[in-house]
Amino acid sequence: MSEERLNRIEAKLDKLTDYIVEVARLDERITNLEDVCEVKCHKFDKNEKLLNDLALTVKNFVRVFWLLLSSFVISSVSYYFSHHS
Repeated sequence: MSEERLNRIEAKLDKLTDYIVEVARLDERITNLEDVCEVKCHKFDKNEKLLNDLALTVKNFVRVFWLLLSSFVISSVSYYFSHHS
């Protein structure tokens, strides 16, 4: 083999080595992003549960508010008619 041909093969092997190193780096980045994504998804699920619990609490408070308000109105109307008849 000629020296020139060996130099071309060596240059191609160097490029191939550079590409393999870059692919390994990209694989590491992808793995890191997958880990970050998993952590974020876990936090998102946790926050979603907290929001659902909060929504249920607010819904119960609204029910209690309307129950108390309607009780007050009924009591007021009942008092008014019992003392003004």
